[in-house]
Amino acid sequence: MKTMSKSFFFMIILINSILSCATKKNIKYVLDDQGLFVEKFNSQNKDINRYNKNNKIYKVDYKFTFNFYYKSGNRKHLEYDEKSKGISLPTGNNTNYKNVKEIILTVNPGLGPFGNIPNYNQTVYTYDYKFPNGELGTNEMTGLIENEKNIWIHPPRNDFFKILELNPYPYVKFPLKVGEKWNWELNFGDQWSDKRWLEWSGKNTNKIKYSITKQVIIKTELGDLKCYVIESKGTSMLGETKLISYFNKKYGFVKLEYYNIDGSQIILSLTKREEIFK
Repeated sequence: MKTMSKSFFFMIILINSILSCATKKNIKYVLDDQGLFVEKFNSQNKDINRYNKNNKIYKVDYKFTFNFYYKSGNRKHLEYDEKSKGISLPTGNNTNYKNVKEIILTVNPGLGPFGNIPNYNQTVYTYDYKFPNGELGTNEMTGLIENEKNIWIHPPRNDFFKILELNPYPYVKFPLKVGEKWNWELNFGDQWSDKRWLEWSGKNTNKIKYSITKQVIIKTELGDLKCYVIESKGTSMLGETKLISYFNKKYGFVKLEYYNIDGSQIILSLTKREEIFK
């Protein structure tokens, strides 16, 4: 009886393994209009979770908490320091501004408000901005792409963080290998213009070059993590910006060093990952 149970158990594992491999083989990838690989499904597949089902890092109901560090000229501080002016965003009622302590990325099920966009092909997630008193400020909903070919993520872009639109986006291509290089382009308009960093009129194109330069082990609040370092530079008519990303196979982008158009620097560091309903 025990032998039969073990045989049955191993048979189930074998069947699941075969089905998993078959599913992977049936996944098709196409290049979208931005040159990113996205999953291509049968037109009859209306599952609202089809673009997040196979995510290995940015899974539905997972929450990633980042602290951040801002440097501009001689001003250098962590933003939750109440004595500093810091980076402030509107509070929930939008009547005043407060310094931001943390940025929280939460992966959402379904397509949310993007379900009305034809051929929308991204995993939906929300950025929440947390103040020192625990209050959450205005949030923003946006999307990421995760599959076996690449992972690509929108940065925070609410209010002051609009400056990050001008930087390279976090983006990694697989398989991971030191020395690999790739390019990407982003068209952006003057809705991202702001007197706090740079004003302009009309559209621009950011031509971005990425390169995996090395593997390192960095100390984080999640422990010592082995990361691939992806160095990227964006060039447009407005000037140059940079992003150095530290990517870990388990936690994703654990550190993001943005070098902005105005010479300032913003560093996002992952401090916690948790499953909401665990």
